[in-house]
Amino acid sequence: MLGWVMLVGGAVLEGMKLIGGSLLLHAYDYATFWNAERISGYQFHYSVNGSYLVLACVLFLLSYIFRYGEELQRESDETL
Repeated sequence: MLGWVMLVGGAVLEGMKLIGGSLLLHAYDYATFWNAERISGYQFHYSVNGSYLVLACVLFLLSYIFRYGEELQRESDETL
């Protein structure tokens, strides 16, 4: 469950960052702030942080390991 929360939460957070940055970019007219004769253009770069994917994969792996261990323990208890 925690792996899904990390995966969905990270994706939603990154999406909100991209949307917020885009809205902020279009909210201001940057050409009026600077001297238009000297500046020919400007660029903004978006970057997506994918570390939440690695953490979600680790949590999925740990949940699989513990689920398998629980199954082995249950089988061991039934044989005794």
